[in-house]
Amino acid sequence: MAKRMLDRMLNKGVKTCPASRHAHDIVEAMRSKDRMGRLLNDAGFDPDSMADSIEAVIVSLWTARQHLEWRPLPKKVSQKGEITFSGRWVPITSPSGEPK
Repeated sequence: MAKRMLDRMLNKGVKTCPASRHAHDIVEAMRSKDRMGRLLNDAGFDPDSMADSIEAVIVSLWTARQHLEWRPLPKKVSQKGEITFSGRWVPITSPSGEPK
């Protein structure tokens, strides 16, 4: 189920990050029959089950991000004079889909 939902979300251009795209690449490698999937299977693991779990986490992350927006905070200058950028995730909609 997570794979179908993940594919739909990818096609819709859901907000993502490099880490979740990397996790998706790992899932694809785990599902392959000639790469990591084969190695895991030979080692006695169930690569499809493991891939399903990672996909579920990716879908949960992307679903949460649909209700959040990254907002930068003011720049901070350290004592060494380095400028650091920071931010936070703020709600833009409730999980029920109503705007805040």
